[in-house]
Amino acid sequence: MEQSAVVPQNASEARATVKKALQARGRPEHTGVGASLQDALMVATELVSNALKYAGRLTDFTVSLRDNRIVISVSDTSDSTPPARPERPAGATPGTWGWWMVHHLAHAVSVVRVSGGGKTVTASLVLA
Repeated sequence: MEQSAVVPQNASEARATVKKALQARGRPEHTGVGASLQDALMVATELVSNALKYAGRLTDFTVSLRDNRIVISVSDTSDSTPPARPERPAGATPGTWGWWMVHHLAHAVSVVRVSGGGKTVTASLVLA
């Protein structure tokens, strides 16, 4: 199942899309070993916030549910790529925790350049 609604203008709209996709699948909340709804919402928030901060806008946003995973992809116009695996930030420096948190919560994270410019960042979370 893939949810490719209108490209969100902000993190709140992205969270609503993720929540709607999980509810449509009959999995609005999760408990146990895997990721929870809150984890998926946090990852969506961070990916969208980073795209808006560094590129100014999103060009695509996709949420898909595959077996026991939720896959969130965000595309933007920036050619700059974040570090492959960020180190845990030291202290409480604002603006340094989001990318690390995405890697901490997600099972897999990838960054792929888009032909014609920009990139797509995809995070996959294993659901409980």
